[in-house]
Amino acid sequence: MLRHFIVVFALVAAAAAAEAIGEAAAAAKPTTTTTTKPTTTTKKVATTTTARRVTTTTKKFATTTSVRRVPPTTTKPSPNMCSNGLLKTEIASILALHNKLRTDISEGKFVAKGKKMPASKKKIANLSWDCQLEKAAAAAAAGCKIAPNMSKGANVYFHNGTSVLTTTSGQIATAAGIWAGEFTKYGWPTVNYTSAVAKLGVSDATQMAWAKTRKVGCGAALCNSKKSALVVCKYKVWGNKLNMNVYPAKPASG
Repeated sequence: MLRHFIVVFALVAAAAAAEAIGEAAAAAKPTTTTTTKPTTTTKKVATTTTARRVTTTTKKFATTTSVRRVPPTTTKPSPNMCSNGLLKTEIASILALHNKLRTDISEGKFVAKGKKMPASKKKIANLSWDCQLEKAAAAAAAGCKIAPNMSKGANVYFHNGTSVLTTTSGQIATAAGIWAGEFTKYGWPTVNYTSAVAKLGVSDATQMAWAKTRKVGCGAALCNSKKSALVVCKYKVWGNKLNMNVYPAKPASG
């Protein structure tokens, strides 16, 4: 019995020792750690890009611009040659009377009291109107007095009537006609402006015909309660210089 017990005990002790040796061996064996790398699965997504064709339609709008026709601005021409001066029609008449006389003398067509005057060696130029001379003449006439030396470089005419005048229109042209008529009335013995010629009473006519004169300007005013009119015409260059020829006459033929 005792022998049986000793055998069992030995077997149990041997088993226990074997288990202890196994555990010690297990403890002495290094531990291997296995790291599992997570698998990343990349899913290829097939991206389908749908290109949507957008058609842009540009709608053409017919723009109708309503243009209002504005009539062109018409500037009415002034009836006056100079500011606040004589009418162009009156000036034209005055110039025509002066230049008719000058042209007739120049061309040898002028007859002074039965005497045909010689033609000019060169054409006597026509006169042109000058606004400054007109202004000066109008100022002189406005005084309603024939002042001393007023006729120097000027022609003067005084109309004295009995009825009331409403305008000076026509007075200057009338005066120019009377001045030009002095040659026919008193004669013209020589083209040289001598003291004898001056005394004849043709000085207004010789001033109108003076070849070196180029410009003229005239003015008029109503005087004496509008029953009279004073007319003044101023010239540039002045004429009626003693012992000088009114114009360069051609020598008499034959």
